[in-house]
Amino acid sequence: MEPSHGAILRQLFLHGPLPMNRLAHLIDRTKPTVTVLVNKLEKHGYVKRLADPQDNRVTLVQATEKASALSSDFEQVSRMMLERIFKGFLPEERQALADYLQKSVNNF
Repeated sequence: MEPSHGAILRQLFLHGPLPMNRLAHLIDRTKPTVTVLVNKLEKHGYVKRLADPQDNRVTLVQATEKASALSSDFEQVSRMMLERIFKGFLPEERQALADYLQKSVNNF
């Protein structure tokens, strides 16, 4: 599994089934790149494609039970990383850093 696979699964855990273009936007990748990543995840049984019930022209990507079994591991790793990143920070310092990072991301 590649880091970008984790980004896709995380978004599916957070939002449920998503259209490819929305998924691409959320992980800041192009739609063709996401298609390649989803193909690999689908091949290994972590996601499946399904038709959007509201628009049959749209394909949704959904996490499978195999992927959902990893959800608690994703949460645990995320918590551990955040604890390490923000070790020694005061709450207002954490917020300031998050604000500055968001401001820099918005520049792109």
